[in-house]
Amino acid sequence: MTPRLSGEGSQLLHESVNVYRLDQVAVAAGISMHPNGYVRELAVRALADSRDRRSVRWLVLRSGDWVAAIRSIVTSGVGPWLSAEHADVVVDLLPLLGGGRFDAGRPAARLRDHVNDVLRLPAALPAIEAGAASPDRAIRRACVNVLAHTRPTVALLERVLGTDDVAAVA
Repeated sequence: MTPRLSGEGSQLLHESVNVYRLDQVAVAAGISMHPNGYVRELAVRALADSRDRRSVRWLVLRSGDWVAAIRSIVTSGVGPWLSAEHADVVVDLLPLLGGGRFDAGRPAARLRDHVNDVLRLPAALPAIEAGAASPDRAIRRACVNVLAHTRPTVALLERVLGTDDVAAVA
């Protein structure tokens, strides 16, 4: 049962969006980092209900939250985005999926497994290839790594050798 979320988090979200006309995703993203679990839950729920692709990265950041209810909301909020149809959104998440919170056995590890499953789908290849040519270094490196592990080809070798990004070649 979700407690009635009144007080500082609810008031802050309401005023920021409705009174001051601030961007709901940006406000909810900031509030999702609040130390109070009930306030974080309110913000994560707003992010999960959003149809804005920017909300997904903030949900991923909360995927290892110590509050089980928040992890559950994250799973339901991210789930619809984990498909080949939204492979470009999934590719943008790759730099966030490193680090210890996604290690095997941790609650967030399943999210990385789902992302990897999506990226193995043939329909995801155009998004991965676009990511491998991205101006964002972290996305580019992550996509080259995905291509190297899932689809090693001569074209990939040519792309890697044609880049000046030493880390992508390594």
